[in-house]
Amino acid sequence: MRTDYETNNLIGHGEDVAFEILKNITHLKYRTLKQFPVFDGIYRQIPIQWIITQSEFDTLSQPHKNGSIDIFIKLNQRKVAVRIQGKGHGEGLKALGKVQHDKIQKDILNKYCEVVDVNYNECKELFKDRLTEKSTKELVTSFLTARVSIPTA
Repeated sequence: MRTDYETNNLIGHGEDVAFEILKNITHLKYRTLKQFPVFDGIYRQIPIQWIITQSEFDTLSQPHKNGSIDIFIKLNQRKVAVRIQGKGHGEGLKALGKVQHDKIQKDILNKYCEVVDVNYNECKELFKDRLTEKSTKELVTSFLTARVSIPTA
């Protein structure tokens, strides 16, 4: 785990590897937050407020308002939110609140963009922070599971 230099958000296991894989597959340039949403590209840690309408944002609870999207792909009119769902998402009683939070966020995001969840249980190699053929296949499978094609430039 590390801190993102641009947002000070925590970057969890798997996120850096997923970002590198998607950069390679999509052939899109990494873009900074200052360039959003003007340029096509691949972004990191996009605040949810930048994706949804202000009226929808105003109805959210504070934890949702503080949320950001791990990886966001913008290509022409297509927008894809990629959520890296590590161990804290969906395991045990402590995570029940997180599961509900994730479901609400996904339902909201689906109104504005395509959503892909990269789940720990389905992407063990990726969550070991290994850039390998296996982790690439795991990520591609996450897109297939979500029925979202990977945008390519």
